[in-house]
Amino acid sequence: MTGAPKDKPSGPSPAQSSHKPEGKMWGGRFERGPDEIFYKFQRSFPFDRRLLPYEVAVDRAWAKALAGVEILTAGEALETLAALDQVAERAASDAAWLEASEAEDVHHFVELALVEKLGGLGHKLHTG
Repeated sequence: MTGAPKDKPSGPSPAQSSHKPEGKMWGGRFERGPDEIFYKFQRSFPFDRRLLPYEVAVDRAWAKALAGVEILTAGEALETLAALDQVAERAASDAAWLEASEAEDVHHFVELALVEKLGGLGHKLHTG
C-alpha cells in the first residue's frame, strides 16, 4: 500500500495549522494541547539545561556546516554564530533567564533564543 490512508484528509485542517501556541513544540495536527500532567512530565529543560554549553558547541559546528553547503550565507552564518555566543554568555551569567524559560528541552531553548535575536533566521539552524 502506498500513500496516505484513504480515511485521512491530505494537508492540515484549519485547527491543525493554527493550534500550535507561540513558542511551543506541541501542536501541528492536534486539536488541543497536551494534558498538563503529561506536559510537565515530558518537559526536560529543567534537567538538561546543563547540556547548554554542548548544545551551543554543536550548533556552532552545524551553522558552519550549513554555510559550507550554502544553506546559510556567509553573513547569516556569522550572525548565527554571534547570536549563539550571546546565548551562551547570557545563560552563563543569568540563571533567572534559564529558570523563566518555558522551553521544552535544551534544543528548544536555543531555538527560541535564536528566533528572539534573529527572527526567521533563527529557524534556519534546524535545517536538516
